[in-house]
Amino acid sequence: MADHRARIVPKGKDLDRIFGPSQGGNTDINILQPIKDTGGLVFPYTPIISAAGGAANYQDHHFTHSNYRTWSYQNTQSNEITISGKFTAQTEIEARYMLAVIHFCKSMTKSQYGIKAGNKAGLPPPIFHFNYLGTYQYNNVPVVITTYAHELMDDIDYVPVKFGDNDTDTTYVPTIMTLTLTLAIQPNPRTLMNEFNLDTFKTGALLRDRGNKSGFL
Repeated sequence: MADHRARIVPKGKDLDRIFGPSQGGNTDINILQPIKDTGGLVFPYTPIISAAGGAANYQDHHFTHSNYRTWSYQNTQSNEITISGKFTAQTEIEARYMLAVIHFCKSMTKSQYGIKAGNKAGLPPPIFHFNYLGTYQYNNVPVVITTYAHELMDDIDYVPVKFGDNDTDTTYVPTIMTLTLTLAIQPNPRTLMNEFNLDTFKTGALLRDRGNKSGFL
Protein backbone atom coordinates (compact mmCIF):
# COMPACT_ATOMS: atom_id res chain seq x y z
CA MET A 1 0.00 0.00 0.00
CA ALA A 2 1.28 3.45 -0.90
CA ASP A 3 2.36 5.81 1.86
CA HIS A 4 -0.10 8.75 1.77
CA ARG A 5 1.28 10.62 4.78
CA ALA A 6 1.82 14.35 4.30
CA ARG A 7 5.35 15.02 3.16
CA ILE A 8 7.44 17.87 1.80
CA VAL A 9 10.15 16.54 -0.50
CA PRO A 10 12.83 18.19 -2.66
CA LYS A 11 11.76 18.97 -6.20
CA GLY A 12 14.95 17.42 -7.58
CA LYS A 13 16.66 14.15 -6.69
CA ASP A 14 19.92 15.74 -5.48
CA LEU A 15 19.43 15.31 -1.74
CA ASP A 16 23.03 16.33 -0.98
CA ARG A 17 22.43 19.72 -2.58
CA ILE A 18 19.36 20.37 -0.41
CA PHE A 19 20.26 18.66 2.86
CA GLY A 20 24.05 18.57 2.78
CA PRO A 21 26.37 15.54 2.69
CA SER A 22 25.54 12.45 4.71
CA GLN A 23 27.10 12.17 8.16
CA GLY A 24 30.24 10.10 8.32
CA GLY A 25 31.31 9.46 11.89
CA ASN A 26 31.28 11.55 15.05
CA THR A 27 33.33 14.38 13.55
CA ASP A 28 31.16 14.80 10.46
CA ILE A 29 27.64 15.47 11.68
CA ASN A 30 24.68 16.48 9.54
CA ILE A 31 21.75 17.42 11.76
CA LEU A 32 19.39 17.05 8.78
CA GLN A 33 20.39 13.43 8.19
CA PRO A 34 17.12 11.97 9.62
CA ILE A 35 15.08 14.03 7.14
CA LYS A 36 17.46 13.16 4.32
CA ASP A 37 16.99 9.47 5.16
CA THR A 38 13.20 9.81 4.68
CA GLY A 39 13.63 11.80 1.45
CA GLY A 40 12.07 14.92 2.94
CA LEU A 41 9.97 16.10 5.87
CA VAL A 42 7.32 13.51 6.71
CA PHE A 43 4.44 14.26 9.08
CA PRO A 44 4.07 11.09 11.19
CA TYR A 45 0.52 11.88 12.31
CA THR A 46 -2.53 13.13 10.42
CA PRO A 47 -2.15 16.92 10.13
CA ILE A 48 -4.70 19.70 9.90
CA ILE A 49 -4.84 21.35 6.46
CA SER A 50 -6.45 24.77 6.20
CA ALA A 51 -6.62 27.68 3.77
CA ALA A 52 -6.26 25.19 0.95
CA GLY A 53 -8.92 26.66 -1.32
CA GLY A 54 -8.87 29.09 -4.21
CA ALA A 55 -10.71 32.06 -5.66
CA ALA A 56 -11.83 33.36 -9.03
CA ASN A 57 -11.28 37.11 -9.18
CA TYR A 58 -13.72 39.33 -11.06
CA GLN A 59 -13.86 43.09 -11.62
CA ASP A 60 -17.28 44.67 -11.29
CA HIS A 61 -18.56 47.34 -13.70
CA HIS A 62 -21.32 49.87 -13.16
CA PHE A 63 -23.31 51.24 -16.07
CA THR A 64 -25.19 54.52 -15.83
CA HIS A 65 -28.81 54.06 -14.68
CA SER A 66 -28.39 50.26 -14.63
CA ASN A 67 -29.97 48.09 -11.98
CA TYR A 68 -27.26 45.46 -11.84
CA ARG A 69 -23.52 45.26 -11.95
CA THR A 70 -21.69 43.17 -14.53
CA TRP A 71 -18.51 41.27 -13.83
CA SER A 72 -15.47 40.59 -15.99
CA TYR A 73 -13.13 37.75 -15.16
CA GLN A 74 -9.55 38.68 -14.21
CA ASN A 75 -7.75 35.59 -12.91
CA THR A 76 -7.89 32.62 -10.57
CA GLN A 77 -5.68 32.38 -7.52
CA SER A 78 -4.64 29.44 -5.38
CA ASN A 79 -4.49 30.21 -1.69
CA GLU A 80 -1.54 29.31 0.48
CA ILE A 81 -1.66 25.91 2.16
CA THR A 82 -1.38 25.90 5.94
CA ILE A 83 -0.40 22.56 7.43
CA SER A 84 -0.29 21.88 11.17
CA GLY A 85 0.86 18.54 12.52
CA LYS A 86 2.25 16.89 15.64
CA PHE A 87 5.66 15.33 16.20
CA THR A 88 6.59 13.21 19.20
CA ALA A 89 9.87 12.25 20.86
CA GLN A 90 9.12 8.96 22.62
CA THR A 91 12.27 7.27 21.33
CA GLU A 92 15.79 8.41 20.46
CA ILE A 93 14.99 8.10 16.76
CA GLU A 94 11.88 10.28 17.12
CA ALA A 95 13.80 12.84 19.18
CA ARG A 96 16.51 13.14 16.52
CA TYR A 97 13.85 13.49 13.84
CA MET A 98 12.09 16.25 15.75
CA LEU A 99 15.34 18.18 16.15
CA ALA A 100 16.01 17.74 12.44
CA VAL A 101 12.52 19.06 11.64
CA ILE A 102 13.12 22.23 13.64
CA HIS A 103 16.47 22.80 11.93
CA PHE A 104 14.91 21.99 8.55
CA CYS A 105 12.48 24.88 8.95
CA LYS A 106 15.28 27.27 9.87
CA SER A 107 17.44 26.16 6.96
CA MET A 108 14.85 25.93 4.18
CA THR A 109 13.61 29.49 4.64
CA LYS A 110 17.05 31.08 4.14
CA SER A 111 18.93 32.08 0.99
CA GLN A 112 22.57 31.62 0.13
CA TYR A 113 24.37 34.70 1.40
CA GLY A 114 27.82 36.06 2.15
CA ILE A 115 31.36 35.60 0.90
CA LYS A 116 31.52 31.93 1.86
CA ALA A 117 28.51 31.19 -0.37
CA GLY A 118 30.79 31.72 -3.38
CA ASN A 119 28.98 31.40 -6.69
CA LYS A 120 25.85 30.24 -4.83
CA ALA A 121 25.34 33.70 -3.30
CA GLY A 122 21.86 35.00 -3.93
CA LEU A 123 20.20 31.62 -4.48
CA PRO A 124 16.73 31.63 -2.87
CA PRO A 125 15.33 28.87 -0.63
CA PRO A 126 14.53 25.66 -2.52
CA ILE A 127 11.25 24.68 -4.13
CA PHE A 128 9.67 21.51 -2.74
CA HIS A 129 6.88 19.15 -3.71
CA PHE A 130 3.96 18.70 -1.31
CA ASN A 131 2.25 15.31 -1.35
CA TYR A 132 -0.74 14.16 0.68
CA LEU A 133 -3.62 11.68 0.30
CA GLY A 134 -2.93 10.52 -3.24
CA THR A 135 -3.37 11.41 -6.90
CA TYR A 136 -6.46 13.61 -6.73
CA GLN A 137 -5.61 15.54 -3.58
CA TYR A 138 -2.07 16.96 -3.30
CA ASN A 139 0.18 15.29 -5.84
CA ASN A 140 3.65 16.80 -6.36
CA VAL A 141 2.36 20.33 -5.78
CA PRO A 142 5.34 22.73 -6.13
CA VAL A 143 5.62 24.89 -3.02
CA VAL A 144 7.94 27.15 -1.08
CA ILE A 145 7.88 27.46 2.72
CA THR A 146 6.91 31.03 3.62
CA THR A 147 6.36 30.78 7.39
CA TYR A 148 6.89 28.22 10.14
CA ALA A 149 6.16 28.03 13.86
CA HIS A 150 6.45 25.37 16.54
CA GLU A 151 5.31 25.25 20.16
CA LEU A 152 7.58 24.66 23.16
CA MET A 153 5.05 24.12 25.94
CA ASP A 154 5.68 24.44 29.68
CA ASP A 155 3.58 21.47 30.83
CA ILE A 156 5.39 18.60 29.11
CA ASP A 157 8.70 16.79 29.52
CA TYR A 158 11.83 17.49 27.50
CA VAL A 159 14.30 14.80 26.47
CA PRO A 160 17.97 15.08 25.44
CA VAL A 161 19.23 14.59 21.92
CA LYS A 162 22.94 13.91 21.62
CA PHE A 163 25.16 13.81 18.52
CA GLY A 164 28.71 12.51 18.76
CA ASP A 165 30.74 12.23 21.96
CA ASN A 166 30.65 15.87 23.02
CA ASP A 167 28.27 16.38 25.96
CA THR A 168 28.09 20.10 25.20
CA ASP A 169 26.26 19.25 21.98
CA THR A 170 23.29 17.80 23.88
CA THR A 171 20.04 19.52 22.97
CA TYR A 172 16.59 19.07 24.52
CA VAL A 173 13.37 18.65 22.58
CA PRO A 174 9.77 18.36 23.82
CA THR A 175 8.12 14.96 24.00
CA ILE A 176 5.34 16.37 21.81
CA MET A 177 5.33 19.40 19.51
CA THR A 178 2.97 20.98 17.00
CA LEU A 179 4.56 22.37 13.83
CA THR A 180 2.72 24.80 11.57
CA LEU A 181 3.94 25.59 8.06
CA THR A 182 2.59 27.94 5.42
CA LEU A 183 3.23 26.75 1.87
CA ALA A 184 2.90 29.05 -1.15
CA ILE A 185 2.20 27.30 -4.44
CA GLN A 186 5.11 27.96 -6.83
CA PRO A 187 4.37 26.58 -10.31
CA ASN A 188 6.80 26.79 -13.21
CA PRO A 189 5.44 29.42 -15.66
CA ARG A 190 6.75 27.53 -18.71
CA THR A 191 5.11 24.31 -17.52
CA LEU A 192 1.81 26.10 -17.04
CA MET A 193 2.00 27.58 -20.53
CA ASN A 194 2.99 24.36 -22.29
CA GLU A 195 1.17 21.64 -20.38
CA PHE A 196 -1.98 22.99 -18.70
CA ASN A 197 -5.25 22.14 -20.42
CA LEU A 198 -8.52 22.89 -18.66
CA ASP A 199 -10.55 20.24 -20.49
CA THR A 200 -8.05 17.56 -19.49
CA PHE A 201 -7.88 18.96 -15.97
CA LYS A 202 -11.69 18.71 -15.60
CA THR A 203 -11.68 14.97 -16.25
CA GLY A 204 -8.83 14.38 -13.81
CA ALA A 205 -6.62 12.95 -16.56
CA LEU A 206 -4.12 15.79 -16.21
CA LEU A 207 -3.52 14.75 -12.62
CA ARG A 208 -2.85 11.16 -13.69
CA ASP A 209 -0.60 11.91 -16.66
CA ARG A 210 3.06 11.22 -15.91
CA GLY A 211 2.25 10.99 -12.21
CA ASN A 212 1.32 14.68 -12.20
CA LYS A 213 4.97 15.75 -12.26
CA SER A 214 3.73 19.24 -13.05
CA GLY A 215 1.88 19.39 -9.73
CA PHE A 216 -1.36 20.97 -10.92
CA LEU A 217 -3.83 21.67 -8.13
